[in-house]
Amino acid sequence: MNRNVADFDFIFISLSETWLTDSIFSIELGLINYNVFRCDRSSVTIVHNRGGGVLIAVRNDVSSQYLKVTVSDFEQLFVKFCYNATTYILCTVYFPPKSSVDSFKFFISTLEYFITNYPDCSFIVSGDFNLPGIVWSNDENGVIYSTSTTCHARCIPESFAYLNFFQLNEVKNHYGSVLDLVFSSLCNMIIARSDEYVVPEDRYHPTLIFDTILAPALSKSESTHPYFDFNKADYGKIEQFLLSYNWLNTINSLNVNEATNALYDALHFCIIHFVPQVVSKKSRFPPWFSNDIIRLATQKRKAHAAYRVTLSPLDYTTFSYIRAQNKFLSKKCYNNYIKQVETSFCTNPKSFWNFVRKNKKGSNLPTTVNLNGISSTNRNTMCELFSKHFNSVFSSQSLNADSCGPCGLPYDLPSSCNISLSDIESSLVNLRLTKSIGPDGLSGIDLGVHIRRDLFFRNDSGSIITTKTIYMLKD
Repeated sequence: MNRNVADFDFIFISLSETWLTDSIFSIELGLINYNVFRCDRSSVTIVHNRGGGVLIAVRNDVSSQYLKVTVSDFEQLFVKFCYNATTYILCTVYFPPKSSVDSFKFFISTLEYFITNYPDCSFIVSGDFNLPGIVWSNDENGVIYSTSTTCHARCIPESFAYLNFFQLNEVKNHYGSVLDLVFSSLCNMIIARSDEYVVPEDRYHPTLIFDTILAPALSKSESTHPYFDFNKADYGKIEQFLLSYNWLNTINSLNVNEATNALYDALHFCIIHFVPQVVSKKSRFPPWFSNDIIRLATQKRKAHAAYRVTLSPLDYTTFSYIRAQNKFLSKKCYNNYIKQVETSFCTNPKSFWNFVRKNKKGSNLPTTVNLNGISSTNRNTMCELFSKHFNSVFSSQSLNADSCGPCGLPYDLPSSCNISLSDIESSLVNLRLTKSIGPDGLSGIDLGVHIRRDLFFRNDSGSIITTKTIYMLKD
């Protein structure tokens, strides 16, 4: 589903009957730029371990949180998210056909618990309730229902009517019934048949789109940050500035710390004046999106919005044409991207592992630690077990302060350490070049490539660097 999702900009995506199991990782679903929450069918609580399952994906620039519920014989998922200063609780549920009344009652009790504990939240409840015999409507106070047959789960319509929720979905499936219901405490939401879908559409479950007038687009300032771009630095001016100093006279009268500060002051002056500061903006689009796809995706959304307003066949033709272009180009770019990744995997495995680390979720800390028959899940006790395990490699012998030298170490440093310029240049060549900066604000590229030998300080013979200078560069 990755190419389809990448074309859209939904705040959230809700899926029922996902048929997912714990053998399928969320990263495999291709939900680019979304935080994924799942409740897969459990073989422990349900006899039929196939089918079922629900999923909620919330755009990752929207703050979201999973709300824990008790495992039951049906799938229910509650997620809280904040959008445009409004907090919502989104619930997606799936009831298998002929579910027991107790299952429906348990769901209602769970929902009432969250309504009681989150009184300031707006609620959206959607999913497959498998209640085809009920006719739904609304008045100003909430849902109204009627049924021509005996309803075995009357607690559902009665409870939502009591809670003043509205049932907003009137889109019937291929067989003329409504199985997917959308209840909400909001009356100004519009549920309509979607012209596009994330996964192939099922005849029993048409794809729905939720429209609300509550919020404009999110401010994008939160997803940006400024940084110094060392790749675009003016290294000619940096070199000219650094060589304008008489470094030997500058640092001769200074101690090691003062000499270090003098060098850093000069380097930081270069960064501020000769390294451009740019603003990084996190892209909402996947890496295979070209500028043409982004342009078409924007045009497609505008064309679709125009068609929803006018319902004109001409507007729909325009929308369909742009959508076809977008799908064709997206598929082409995606296939090219996959081919490029597979081709470069052997030559550049680092990029693959960077991708894995980027998408890895969760903590690497173990939940349980065992040592010599002792098991613990408590963090403090776990630390004690680690301490006991590694205690054998630590020496209990304490250092005698009287035996330490003037530098505070139990061994002597050489009094005359002479290092040649070739040693320094060799070390700089082997310096790992990274684009990220260290805690001192300096890039490895800056030190490893662009600081030339003219910067280093020679003694009277012109071939030796003093120990003081080496300390200053390594501080």
